[in-house]
Amino acid sequence: MSGVGAAEVLRAGLPAYFRIITGSMRPTLSPGTSVEVRPCTAPELLPGDIACIRTAGLPLLHRVLESGPARVVTQGDRLPYPDAAHAPDRVLGRVHQVRWLGLPVRLDRPVGRFAGRLASRVWAIGGFLLPTR
Repeated sequence: MSGVGAAEVLRAGLPAYFRIITGSMRPTLSPGTSVEVRPCTAPELLPGDIACIRTAGLPLLHRVLESGPARVVTQGDRLPYPDAAHAPDRVLGRVHQVRWLGLPVRLDRPVGRFAGRLASRVWAIGGFLLPTR
């Protein structure tokens, strides 16, 4: 599904499906990983969620650091610095499910949330030692 089409689907209140194409969310979401995004608003986001943000190009899927009434701050797990703050009305949804090793993992469940946060912390501590492919 194209980024523009997915944004329209999410705005209509339906889930959208993406295949990750960049490495900014490694190791949690590597290129080629399939994800399901469900619509939500900025107030529904929690720190640690992976938000889908409307941008000028393709939708951005990055981890939420902060979500409030005036802004949403995100950062790719592999990136050293947070993104510029996003207006709350740019939030399209949150990653609900990801396929790891061919198995569906729900990120709205405790085990899925823990696994995603753990992967991002491991990368923050020692990721600079990993290959950058």
